[in-house]
Order: sequence, then structure tokens, then C-alpha cells
Amino acid sequence: MESIPKIIQEFRNTVKNISITDQTNEYFELLQKIWSTPKIEKRLKLCEESFKYIEALIITTKLTFSIYDLSEKWSLLMDDNKKTEKAVIKKIQEIYPNLEANSDIKEFGKFDLSSIPALQVAGEIYALKGMKEKIDILKDIVYFFSDLFDWRDFIENQYNELKIAKTILEYIKNNPGFHQNKIKAALELNQDGRYIAGLIKRMESYNLIKRKKEGNNYNLFLE
Repeated sequence: MESIPKIIQEFRNTVKNISITDQTNEYFELLQKIWSTPKIEKRLKLCEESFKYIEALIITTKLTFSIYDLSEKWSLLMDDNKKTEKAVIKKIQEIYPNLEANSDIKEFGKFDLSSIPALQVAGEIYALKGMKEKIDILKDIVYFFSDLFDWRDFIENQYNELKIAKTILEYIKNNPGFHQNKIKAALELNQDGRYIAGLIKRMESYNLIKRKKEGNNYNLFLE
């Protein structure tokens, strides 16, 4: 029997008295705040707050696909759309008894679990800030839920990005004002130059470094 990671158990204990529907609604409210919050630390806190609702998001995703699938099949057997809807909702209630299944469920639409902004934003911040233990938590989440299989490569990439960002920060610390266009060669990095430039720009956006333009190049400093 697969063991349940500690963080998943903590999430389940936190939301056990909240319906799946309410959890999903709460997730989308947090998502709106994540996009509208300019401060990095506040945005990260909102991402972390949303993690406990990811399981509800997965269940709701399965639910919406079930509704559309069952509705399409049963509509061929029933002339009355109302009867079809009631039959589908009854079936869904049997599958997910803690879900407030009703005719408003379709408002959620069909989710794409390959796009979960909270995971992406948090993972990126963790990597650039060198927060390996936090990436470990994301890994526990992603590897526990098979529905999040597509996120595994992203998590492994964040471990790699953490190492590269840490190396760059250490080098800039010891060599303040170093030219950006020479950083790849100086550190003997194998990654594409465009990737390194993009990484440095993201590090600047997260207030880890600052770039000062000099001619056609940038000099790099710690923030």
C-alpha cells in the first residue's frame, strides 16, 4: 500500500470539513489573487495556501469530464434534457458523496491539470531562491497524485535550475559587476545562452540580482 506523504495528510486534515466544491471555488479565488499580487513574497504565500486544494481540483477535473461524458452519452437515450441532468447528477453524487453536486457544476468547465499556475510560480521562486526543501514538498505532491504526472519533469528541472541559480549568485557575489554576456563561459554552463539570459532576467524580477546597463551589455550585482 502506497504511503501518504506527511504534507498530503496535513492538507487532508485541514480541508476535511470543507466540501470539494467550496475547495475548488477557494482555489480559483486564490488564483485570481496570485495573478493580481505584484509582491513576490505575498504571491508565494498565496501559492502555498492554494496547495491544500489541489486534490479537490483533481477530483473536480475528473468530475467535470464525467459530467460531460455522461451527459453526451445519456442524452442519446433520453429525450428530456432535465432527466439527463438529474440522472448524471445522481450518478456523480454516488461517486463523490462529499461533493455538492448540482446543476451549477458545469460552471467549472473542463480543467487542464497540465496548467496549475500555483505550482509553476512557487516552483520557480523556490528554485531561484535556493529553497530545496520547498521543492521537495512540491515533489511529494506531484509524485503522489498520478494525475499530476506531467508535472514531474518540471519538478526535476527546478532542482537543476536551483543549482544553476545558486552558482550564478555565488559568482556575482565574488565578482560584482561581472558582464552578463560572459557569465555562461565563466561558469562553463552547458545550457543555451538564451536560457541563461532568461534565467538572469527572472532572478532580477525576483529581486535576487540587479542589472546595470553598460553599452550593449549588463553588469550584474547582488540586490
